[in-house]
Amino acid sequence: MRRTVRRYARELLGLCDGKDKKDIERIVDRFGALLLERRQGSLLPDILDAVAAGPEPGAVEVMVTTAVPTDPKTEEAFRKGLEKKLDMPVHLRAETDPSLIGGATVRYGDVLFDGSLRQRLDALKQRLSQ
Repeated sequence: MRRTVRRYARELLGLCDGKDKKDIERIVDRFGALLLERRQGSLLPDILDAVAAGPEPGAVEVMVTTAVPTDPKTEEAFRKGLEKKLDMPVHLRAETDPSLIGGATVRYGDVLFDGSLRQRLDALKQRLSQ
């Protein structure tokens, strides 16, 4: 059950990230309604406590930037893949930057993985100009 609470808390944090107060209130209302619909309303106080506590202790904050908005399922897949690769809990923040054209960048700490189409086109342009 704790695993479910942490998962829901991460999802709720991701949905609310970068939103204003009015949007957050609407998201929390819909989230609560969804829990009630799934007969998991009793988890809401624990989920809100986990959200208030912030990311899991020892979690690394990772910023994923994509060219188009990602859905929660895709963000969860990113998070799971990064946790496996980094071998530690991940607090994922997602951003959108259309200038990437396609692909994604992943940043944690001082490390940047640039898998964007923009970066690949820039590299190709540089090779062709030599």
